[in-house]
Amino acid sequence: MPYDYLVLLILFLVIITCVISYNIYLNRSYNENLKFMAESAWEKQIERKYNSQNIKFLLDGKEKVDSLTWQDLEMDQIFSYFDRSFSIAGSQALYKKLHSLNYSIKDKKIIDEILENKEAASKLGKNFLKYINFKDDDFFELLKTSSPDEKIKAMKPLIYACFFLNLFSLALFFINMLLALLLFLILRIVSGVINHKISKLSSAKYKSFLSIRNLQSLYLELQKSDLKLEGLIEDLDRHENLIKLIKKNLGSIYTKTGSDIDFLYTSFDNLFLHQARTICKSTDFVNENLESINNLYKDLADIDMYLGLAISYESIEDKCMVDFKEDNLLSAKNLHNPILYYKGSSVPNTFEFNKSILLTGSNASGKSTFLRSLGSNIIFAESLGFAFADYFSLPRKNLYSAIDIRDSIDKNVSYFMAETLAIKRMIENKNSIYILDEIFKGTNTIDRISAALFTLKYLSKQGLVIAASHDIELTKLLDNFDNYHFEEIIENRDIVFDYKLKEGPSKTRNAIEILRIENYPDEIVEKAKEFSKILEDKKIEI
Repeated sequence: MPYDYLVLLILFLVIITCVISYNIYLNRSYNENLKFMAESAWEKQIERKYNSQNIKFLLDGKEKVDSLTWQDLEMDQIFSYFDRSFSIAGSQALYKKLHSLNYSIKDKKIIDEILENKEAASKLGKNFLKYINFKDDDFFELLKTSSPDEKIKAMKPLIYACFFLNLFSLALFFINMLLALLLFLILRIVSGVINHKISKLSSAKYKSFLSIRNLQSLYLELQKSDLKLEGLIEDLDRHENLIKLIKKNLGSIYTKTGSDIDFLYTSFDNLFLHQARTICKSTDFVNENLESINNLYKDLADIDMYLGLAISYESIEDKCMVDFKEDNLLSAKNLHNPILYYKGSSVPNTFEFNKSILLTGSNASGKSTFLRSLGSNIIFAESLGFAFADYFSLPRKNLYSAIDIRDSIDKNVSYFMAETLAIKRMIENKNSIYILDEIFKGTNTIDRISAALFTLKYLSKQGLVIAASHDIELTKLLDNFDNYHFEEIIENRDIVFDYKLKEGPSKTRNAIEILRIENYPDEIVEKAKEFSKILEDKKIEI
């Protein structure tokens, strides 16, 4: 071999070796970073940048917590504090579970196993960070509505014709070099046009196919784990045939590395239309196996959810496993509001309710916060088995709330109509826990008190009612309810709240005093006080 050719060969091998070595270094650094993130997840929450709509991907309309109750209890905000999943898949599974009220002892056993094997759990977490790191909407749209792409389908014959002609042009070099060169150049132009067209039509799908292949890689890594997770890892075996099909149909998809290897692949692809052929093959495969791919994704998501749940569970100091009761007893010791707990400003409350409750108190005294504290803890209790408290017991019932009612100009729904519809769904769902705030406040005093009285009585016959109201008249009229209240102390032109639940009906009001503190004109404040006194003494009928 001439010396010059030997030098070129050695130089070529050195370049290839350097490229490969650099890629090995990058891959090793990437894996070390993921390992550090997974191990650090036990100490601090992983940064979230998910599309809020994608979090709802696994909801299927069969959930027990409806959207109004979820919104009322500010569960999205609580979820953002609580979720410690490693990937969006785990977050989606947790979001669904908190809507499902389906806690079982199996959940606790899985969490206990994870907490006893943190190192193995961190290894699993690292793999979720690595393989389910997609953030785009296209993957979830593909799993929801994958269908044949007619434009790609129409190009399929041309793609394969061009591929075989490329092979023919190479063989033709040994017969007619000039003709082969001419055909080769023409095919380069045609192949370039096809690749550009296919790339434009399928760029989103191509990334989604890579994500599906990542599910296969994650599956294989999970199979190596020492964790059992009450059979969750072993149950993945039911997807073995799908995993083989993914490897067969998506295994040849090229993943860009950002290195010089990408250039080599592009040259190869232009010659053999590899990406275009892969897109056609992959599209057919996904359309035929969409349900199976979704089931694999859900099973993987559940595993990540439990990893995150274990981390969340350990991070909460003031928590307890829930004591489920057969009767209507609802009791708690030092029950916290989850949002305020995470902010470090929670005032816990202790109570024991064995019948329906009417809650009264002044403005801003803590009524609505207490209702949300109770409701959100019921969701945690019935979905995950624990609560933000030292002790919490409750019956296993569905939960409905009417707290943050909103009118809608767009839907031509008034506030009172929206409230009426919200409460009607409670009437239609028996044997539940009902949480209501300022019932029927969208109408006049006489109608409000009358409607509230008999609606609350009706609901109390078919479930457990926790209602808050400013209408002190209801404390005497609702003889089958127990009364509780929140109160305040006015000191030095200021109102001080302790946010502690107390037995009995409220005996104070502070609305006019708040006007004074906020420097309303004396004319308004003094005349309002005088007129309220007249109303109290019933000197004027309303």
